[in-house]
Amino acid sequence: MLAWFARKTTTAQWTIPIIGGVALLAAAYPRFDVPHLTYAAPPFYALLAVGITAISTTRIRLPLFLFASLLTAIFTLYPITRYFSETPLESNVGTIRAAGSDIALLRGLRSNIPRGSDLFVFPYLPIAYFLTLSQNPTRYSYLQPGMMSDADESAVLTELRAAPPTRVLYYNIPEEQILRIWPHSDPTRLRMRRIEAYLAEHYKTSNEISYQGGSFRVMERRPVTAALQ
Repeated sequence: MLAWFARKTTTAQWTIPIIGGVALLAAAYPRFDVPHLTYAAPPFYALLAVGITAISTTRIRLPLFLFASLLTAIFTLYPITRYFSETPLESNVGTIRAAGSDIALLRGLRSNIPRGSDLFVFPYLPIAYFLTLSQNPTRYSYLQPGMMSDADESAVLTELRAAPPTRVLYYNIPEEQILRIWPHSDPTRLRMRRIEAYLAEHYKTSNEISYQGGSFRVMERRPVTAALQ
């Protein structure tokens, strides 16, 4: 359909949405699930509508219209069905809704990390700072395994040593999971060994929060005397 429409169209008015839609699809790779495809769908709605109206044969136009309506309904029903599957929860930022394993994570954050405390999340869950209203001692909201440099790791270590947080939220992301979600990650930099060594030396696990088959470890700072032993 897009190939036919692009061949018939010569104006930038319609060429640009085609390019934009394809770019949005490419940006969603490799996570072609309903939420990510929803972000890429709007340009195609407009293009599909214009393409259908350009077809003069009713016998062809009507089935295409019904097909397009079905696609639109699928993407419209997703947020509706998701809403009714979610549970309202009280949090530090007000009432929020969650479903599945997110419920346990949100409850675990609220019960294990006091509101407004100083916290370092490693390597990846930037929303935890918002949900706990905590203070991040480093310049980064998250550390992206396989995409950040030695200089980034060094900067974080310097800031952690200058202002050690009371708690750390640590998730040991399997390397195969990183490569599956972010396939262009540098396979030689999937672990930030120096930060992990620092956390192991200066922090101990106080609790765990289950999440999607794994768990986040809530770590608390060791007493200074214990850290020096």
